[in-house]
Parts: sequence; C-alpha cells; structure tokens
Amino acid sequence: MGIEEYKAALKKGEKVYSALKSAGKDPYLPVLEEITENVRIVGRNNLGMIQIPAELIVGTENASRSNAFTHDFLPLLECGTEFASKWATLYDSLEEEGMREGIIATEFMGKYYVREGNKRVSVSRFMEMLYIEGTVTRLIPERTDDPEVVLYYEYLDFYKKSELNIIHFTKEGSYAKFAELVAPGAEVWDDDTKMNVRSLYSRFSREYKAKDGEEELKLCTGDALLVYVSLMGFDDVKDKTPAEIRADLPKVWNEFKLNKQENPIAISEKPNKQKPLAIVSMFRGKGKLRIAFMHLGDTEKSAWVYAHELGRHYIEQDVFLDKITTESFFNVSIEDADEKLEELCRAGYDIIFSTSPQHNAACAKAALLHPEVKILNCSLNNSTKHLRTYYLRTYESKYLLGIIAGAMTKNNHISYVADYPVYGTVASINAFALGARTVNPQAEIFLSWTSVKNSDPDKDIWEAGCDIVSNIDWSSPKHLTKKFGLYISKDEPIHLAAPIWDWGKLYESIIKSVQRGSWQIEEAAVGVQSLSYWWGLSSGSVDLVFSTNVPPLTLKLVQFMKTQIIKGNFFPISGMLTFQDGEEKNMENFNMLDLINMDKLVQGIHGFIPGVNDVKEDSVSLTKVQGVLSDK
Repeated sequence: MGIEEYKAALKKGEKVYSALKSAGKDPYLPVLEEITENVRIVGRNNLGMIQIPAELIVGTENASRSNAFTHDFLPLLECGTEFASKWATLYDSLEEEGMREGIIATEFMGKYYVREGNKRVSVSRFMEMLYIEGTVTRLIPERTDDPEVVLYYEYLDFYKKSELNIIHFTKEGSYAKFAELVAPGAEVWDDDTKMNVRSLYSRFSREYKAKDGEEELKLCTGDALLVYVSLMGFDDVKDKTPAEIRADLPKVWNEFKLNKQENPIAISEKPNKQKPLAIVSMFRGKGKLRIAFMHLGDTEKSAWVYAHELGRHYIEQDVFLDKITTESFFNVSIEDADEKLEELCRAGYDIIFSTSPQHNAACAKAALLHPEVKILNCSLNNSTKHLRTYYLRTYESKYLLGIIAGAMTKNNHISYVADYPVYGTVASINAFALGARTVNPQAEIFLSWTSVKNSDPDKDIWEAGCDIVSNIDWSSPKHLTKKFGLYISKDEPIHLAAPIWDWGKLYESIIKSVQRGSWQIEEAAVGVQSLSYWWGLSSGSVDLVFSTNVPPLTLKLVQFMKTQIIKGNFFPISGMLTFQDGEEKNMENFNMLDLINMDKLVQGIHGFIPGVNDVKEDSVSLTKVQGVLSDK
C-alpha cells in the first residue's frame, strides 16, 4: 500500500531535514520566484511536452509548497494529513498504471522548477524514475559575463543543435567540444544521433555512478562522459555495452582525476639527468629498443618532417648505434592514425614518437589502451595522463634574434613572419618584439602569417618598408629558400642569424631517460598531471647560428644574454607587459603554461592572431587542435 511507502519516504525526509538543519543549510525546496527576483529575464520559450531528467528537477516555482518537501522532494508532512493520503494514492496509481498526467514546470539555467505536480515529482523520485514528462517553459536570463550565464548560453546553443537536456557540463567550451566530437560540422542532429547520445549517456551514467564517480572524484557525469568520448572516440563507444563501459572506466579513471586538476599539465623545462638509486628501467636487459616515428607527411613535401628525420638519423647513427632500431612511417592521415598506432603497438615497438599535433587524439587513445608502450606526440597543452607531449621552447632564441634586429634596423620597421597560430607561437612573437625594443625602444614589428588566407608576406614586408626580416626558422635541401631566419631585406637577403631546432638532442634525452629508468621517476613526480617536455636553450635542443654580418659588439651582447637565459638568471618575458589593447599584466611570477597559452600581442606589434576561420584550408586541422584561439 502507498501509505507504507509514504512512511518510508517521510522517515528519509526527516533524516535529511535534520542533517541539513544541523549543518546550517536550508532543508526545503529552492523557490524559483526567489532565485529570479533580481534577475532580468529577456525571453520565454515554450518547449512543449518533453522528458525531464528527474535529477534536474530541483525546486518549486512558488513558495506555497516548498516547506512540504526537503530539498530533494522527500515529504515532510506527517501521516494522517490530506497531503500524505494523496501522496499514497498517487504512489499506488503510478505503480499500477504509470504516470497519466505530466507536470508543468519552468526551466531556468538548466534546472527545472515545478509549477504543478510537486507530489508527482516526489513520488517519481522516490520510485527512482529517471525521467518525468512535463510541459516546460524556459526563462532566459540577460546575457552577462557571469561564468554560469556564459555556460548557460553555450547550453542553449547546444540545445538548438541537439534538443537534449540530459547532459550538462561545468566548463566553458565543453558543449561545443562535445557536439564536434559527436557530429562534426552538423548544424542540427538527426534522430539517430540524438538516440545514440541518449543511449550512451544512460549506459555511461549508470556505470559511472555505480562506481561512485561523482562522489569520489567530484566530477559530474557530463564532464566525465566528455573525457571518455574525447579519449575513445564517439563512434567507438556509442554502441558499447554496459559491461564494456564498466571495463573501460578503470583505464580512464586517472583521466577523470586529471580533469579536476587546477593545473593539469606539468611542464618539463629541461632534461632530467637524475639517475635512479637502483635500476628500475623495464628495458634493462631487453636488447635493442624498437622505436617508431609516425609522420602526417613525408620528407619530399614537408620541411617539418625532414627536420624530425634528421633527428632520427642522429640518434640511430651517431648516438645509440646498435642499441636501438628505428623505423619511420610516412603519410599517416588523421583518419588512419588510430589503425596505424594499434598496428605499431601490436608489432612490439617500445617507443612511438608521433611528430604531428593532428595525431594527438589518436595518440591519447593508443596510450590509454597500450600502457606498455611509451607514446609521445609533438604538441603542446595536452592534458592526457597516459600520453606525453614534446615541443621546443623557441621564445628564448626569438628574444635574442629580436636584439639583433633592434640593433641593426635603420628605419625601425622590422618584419616578423609567423607560420601557424598555435600554442607557444605568440610567446615567441612577443619575445622577439621585447628583444628588439630592449635595445631600440623605437622599433616597430609588422606581423605576417604564412597560414592566413590570401596572405603575402613579401608584399607586407615591402608595403611596411621593413629593412630587417625574421622569417620561417629553417630551410632544407628539399625545400630550398634563402628567406629564412633573420636577414636584411634586399633583393638578395643578407643573413644575420637563424634558430636551430635540434630534434635529435631532444630524442636522445628522452630515450636515455627510458633506458636509465628516469621515465618512471618522472611519472611518479607529476602524480595525476600529464607531462609535457618543453625544452629550450638550456637543453641544447634549441640554439642559434650567426653570420659574420652581425657586428661584434651586438654578437657579444647576444652571447651574454644567451648565457644568462641558460643559467636561469634572465627570463625574456617577465616584468610588466603592456598589450595591444592597453591591458597591463605583471609577468614576474609567470609559469610556463602562461606562456604556452599566451593569446595577446604586446605593444609595438602591428598585426593580429588568426583563428580557425582565418587560416587556409590546409592549416585548419592544425589550428583546430593547437590554435591558441581555437576555443575562444
């Protein structure tokens, strides 16, 4: 009988009431009228009859019934009352026939407040129903900079696309990221996509909550699902059974923990030469290390791949000799990366270096599924526990080039030609400008991008009248150009200096860390953070070469500053900076992530930072995954 169920519900309600009162918290239902009292409502949308997730029904529209329930709709009025009788009758009816009449509710900021049907919600939630039908009106608050409002407007955009109200995220950008993972480029989801997402969320939610994920990790189900789909891929998980999801959860548990970290990425600024007290390397006595290099392009078309291949030849032919074997795999498309990585892992490679940032997602998945293989991706700002990333820290060398440019310009107009607007690039541009203005406060930097639609850096240089140019960092025998490094702008460039990206030195250090067991020490030191190698001048992986065209005193100053940077006595980007928009920021206590994520140009630079819509078609994929403005 329903009255017995009411007594059980009442007992739970009284317990919850007492606990909340003792903790000094309001035990009753939140009231929408009170919540919106000082909120400017700019729109009302009729959503019609929809399925409302029971857990998102959090309060009542007005105060008349708020004291009859606890904050989670457990009853508080004593047995023998008319309220108790109606509750019990409703329970019997729902158990026998199901809900015959939906509730009427108002949605505000993603939560639902009941106008009619409080007892129906109370009974339904006591019966652990997941969804309750209801006619819903949405109240839309005025758009503000408040983080909750910003996130809600992102939810509204997501709802227009998906018509789903079951998934909620807590971080800005998550709705758009999830939508892109599920149906890339789709303006509106079709019925199959909606059904697949609903089904996956239902299965994942049950398994995640059964493992007490929300309680233990303090990570909501939506945020956890986003991590899961980001790592495993929507197409690969949408049809997984509850048992398969249950088996996956332990593999991604540390990734969930990482998502909660305030600083999820640990930056390695220089090689760790510490030797373990005992040999702990899993490779001791194993024989030759098998190392694979996976490239998006090939040496015929890509100077980037050519540079990495020089690094591979260096470690195999000049450093490790017969202690390692290496093999390169070229032209691995983004679509084929998952399959190729699975093939390499099963083939028994000990270390895999993926040189393309566009392969990052595939590498993260492979690293998760194959913890026995050391997998590294050449990218920055990745927050995946199982995958390590690496890149070269060039802003230090760019500062030194800026000093030469500022000292040697005749008309104070200096060109800087950048390639892609990816993480770390803005720091290099700013460092160059700061270097130039350190020795010449009148210097002006004119910024061009090779990756921007309809760009013509040569025309920009001529129109700005620049007499000194900092162009792309390297040339190669298969991609010959005289316009690289720092040079005086003439019909025939007069070279001054150029940065060196020595991938071989970086690969040498990482492989040695694996051999001597330092890899495991680093793993323990960073805890649940992900580890990213971002090495500069002090590692030997980045350097400069100079021509005799640089005046001796200028060269002496540059060499002195280089020594101070290597010793850690001077930081090129530090102190109070003034940006193009007039904002001032003290970089005295910066960290490396501040520089990686830098997304503003300092004063003295003429130009802009392009976004995904500004770049050429062949640059879109890289800008999407590594663009500094891609999520803004």
